[in-house]
Parts: sequence; C-alpha cells; structure tokens
Amino acid sequence: MGINNIVDEECWDLDDIFLEHNYSDSTVFDCIVYYLAGYIAKRLIRKTKCVQCINGLKNLNTTKFGTLAELVIAKSRGYLTHPDSNLFNILKSLEHSFNKFADELNVFDKTCEDFFKNNVHITFPCVDHRTSMLTDITVYYLVMRMRQYSYIENQNNKKLNKTKKKLSKLVNT
Repeated sequence: MGINNIVDEECWDLDDIFLEHNYSDSTVFDCIVYYLAGYIAKRLIRKTKCVQCINGLKNLNTTKFGTLAELVIAKSRGYLTHPDSNLFNILKSLEHSFNKFADELNVFDKTCEDFFKNNVHITFPCVDHRTSMLTDITVYYLVMRMRQYSYIENQNNKKLNKTKKKLSKLVNT
C-alpha cells in the first residue's frame, strides 16, 4: 500500500512515523520531515510540467543525501522521492508552526499565519508558479498533518470515546 493511498483513502498504516516522536531528537524529527517532504514533492511533481518547479521540489543530486535521508533510504525500494533542501526547510518550518497550534480550533489558519509571518523571505526557484506551488505545499502538508494528528488524538481517546458511547445509549433523546 503506497503513501498516496494512506493519505487519500485515510488508511493510516504509517502511524509509527508520527506516534510518540521526540522533537528534542533533531535527527528523528529531520528524518521524518525529510520523508514527508519527499512525499509532498512526489505529489506536486505529478501536478506540474514546469521543469523549474520540478527542480525546486526534487533533489536531482542522487550521489549525496546525508543523514536526513536515512528513513527514505531504509523505506525505499527505489520509488521514494528525495526532496530539494529548500522544500525540506519549508516543511520543517511548517511543522514547527503546526506544533504551536495543533490543539487550537483554527489550526490551519493560525499555522499559516505564523508560518508566513516568521518566514517572510521564502524562496522558490520558479518565479511564474511560486505562489501556487507554495500554496499547494502548505495546503497539502497541513491537511495531511491535521488528518494524522486527529487520528492520533482519536486513538489516544479511544477508551474515553467507548465510555461516552455507552453512556449515550443510556440517555433518552
């Protein structure tokens, strides 16, 4: 089952990527964000034909990946995409903004506002598609993270939800 199915069909089999991650361990955090950046890059590459945009999303230098790519290399059978370093940095900043507001009601709006306020000088190589690509990157990533975050929260509250469901059956409506 590919990661596309996981996000699109909400078949969350990759919980081990997000569950109980330790943000103080920067290598784990960076590897996870790098992996997700590759996924976002792959989705966006399908959407565009612009060579500059593709070069801004995908790491074309296959000889050096560094320690960030350890998760991608471990999971890959040759089909995973290595993201461009700029895309990785954008998603790393987005993840930090998301974590500030993950428990808020307007998580999407507040995360976007915080991200763009703190990252005024975001660059993207293709001037013609910069706005649309940055919008797509932001929306894809935040929707994916909000789905995963709500899934994890629901799993953590499963016992409480079962109790509430039993109690609701006892109440006449």
